[in-house]
Amino acid sequence: MAKSNDLETALTPFLPGGSVAKVCEMLRAYPHDLVITKGRSTKHGDFRYAPGERYKITVNHNLNRYAFLITLMHELAHLVCHVRNGHFVKPHGAEWKQCFKETLAPFVNVNLFPLDLEKAIQRYLNNPAAATCSDVDLSKTLALYDRSSHENIIMVDDLPDGAKFLYGKDKREFVRLNKRRQRILCKEVKTGSDYLFSPLTKIWKL
Repeated sequence: MAKSNDLETALTPFLPGGSVAKVCEMLRAYPHDLVITKGRSTKHGDFRYAPGERYKITVNHNLNRYAFLITLMHELAHLVCHVRNGHFVKPHGAEWKQCFKETLAPFVNVNLFPLDLEKAIQRYLNNPAAATCSDVDLSKTLALYDRSSHENIIMVDDLPDGAKFLYGKDKREFVRLNKRRQRILCKEVKTGSDYLFSPLTKIWKL
């Protein structure tokens, strides 16, 4: 993504209205490099640190504004946790959970999030997971706000067995078969090959 030395200008297109000033204040309290990256299917963001180098946070550019804010605060919590505790704690242990609650708290109960998302965040913060995308309730609620630009986006879990859908950059066609424990068995229409999908995989409905 293009570089910018003006933090407010750079972040405004990615954050919910009313959050930019507070976000920038929090980010400046912990000097680091912030990189807004291309979309990555394996993660929404990450935190990196190597001895002798600056802290680095990356966040995917293609997240909706609410998901972007939550992801940014998730990664900032890693930075704060490292400053306070060094690398002698678990990446998503009790110390990080406390830091994440602190970084996200200024944006909760201030009419920043839609009501359904506010409630999902409050439930999630009772015991934050390593990734927001692993929380079914929060992930599904966040996905509703992807539809402002991609109205056909849903999750595999939302489909009935037998329904067809498109997945991936090349829009491969699949049909949902049945749920197996924590995964959903689907068949690629063109090749007949079976695949196991996470219930929270985002797809395009036909």
